[in-house]
Amino acid sequence: MKRLLVALFLMISPIILAKKLILATCEMGNGCTFQLSELDATEYDIVDGNTENYYANLPENAIVVDVKVDGNWENYVELEMSRSQLDKFYGGDGFTMIYPFNPNFQPLDGQWKISIGTVVGDVCYGQTSNLFKSMLEGKSQSGIVTFPKPFHGRFLMNSSDVKWMRIRPNLYRGYFGNHAMNMVFIAELKNEKLIEGLITVTIRVPTKEDCINKIPISYTCVKPKEWEDPVDWDALENENPKPNVPLIENDPKPNVPLIEDDPKPNVPYLEDEDDLLPVVPKEDDLLPVEPKGNQPNVPRIEDPKPNVLRIED
Repeated sequence: MKRLLVALFLMISPIILAKKLILATCEMGNGCTFQLSELDATEYDIVDGNTENYYANLPENAIVVDVKVDGNWENYVELEMSRSQLDKFYGGDGFTMIYPFNPNFQPLDGQWKISIGTVVGDVCYGQTSNLFKSMLEGKSQSGIVTFPKPFHGRFLMNSSDVKWMRIRPNLYRGYFGNHAMNMVFIAELKNEKLIEGLITVTIRVPTKEDCINKIPISYTCVKPKEWEDPVDWDALENENPKPNVPLIENDPKPNVPLIEDDPKPNVPYLEDEDDLLPVVPKEDDLLPVEPKGNQPNVPRIEDPKPNVLRIED
């Protein structure tokens, strides 16, 4: 029993101890969005071709940063600043959280259409370009699509043999094949309704030059999925019917006498003609004003002029 527990621990411990990387997508003036890597650090080294375990040897506080500067993406590893400091450095408020996926780079669910362009390159040793086109049509995703969250480039091709890695938050690289014949798929999420890509197929034949073909491919959302309420309210009401509660209006009313006001005293109403005392208008106490023809003969008072000698020139 003890050996069984030890063996079980050895099988589970690599999964538990697998180190995830903290990824930051930043833009100057808008701060950063943080998420945990889907791959662990060791898988990052394998896909990226690192033989010295670069990602696996990073310290726990390391942040893999993708930052958009002047319209161009740059990638680096931050070892000094914390998440809050990094967010403030790029114009955020310093409040951060780790999302399960990057919400800024997620295509819409719905009806998608795939368009494969014309093959550009050599006709490889008796083969025709239709060979590659038919191969891509069989592996590409189209029709009614519900993208996983988080979105990943591997969902664009129905093949577990294609190995994918994220180059930038919206750019993925897929690789399929071997040294003799391989295919490289670069897919870019332009916006939530458009994904564009370029597939490069290389065929190597001994004693001959490499045959290289390039095939453009695009995915377009022609009809986004309409939002549906996850709760079926009708079914919920049928499962839990409302109790039959009688309305209060339907109950018989109790025989309660009405409460009326106390009887009013016998006070006669005032009619239009008030019984108030009459108002006698007052006569002015001023002297009466006589008409102009009956004015009294009052002598005119003139100022006496002084007897002043006139001064001649």
